[in-house]
Amino acid sequence: FGKEVSALDAVECVMLAGIPNAPSAYSPDASPSLTAQRTEQVLERMVACETLSERDAQALSEQTERRLGLSS
Repeated sequence: FGKEVSALDAVECVMLAGIPNAPSAYSPDASPSLTAQRTEQVLERMVACETLSERDAQALSEQTERRLGLSS
């Protein structure tokens, strides 16, 4: 994202959490739709582990789609 880790927002952190499985495949620049799918998996897991509420996960999901240009 071109900035220090301490400057990352929640959406960027969630996207980064999904990248290690396949960095080139889940790159937001290379494949926004795969990034969004992987982000959903990360958010679902965070909710299951009770580290994130359903409401916050939904908000982050919507922000991710907007940032990736996938929402209308």
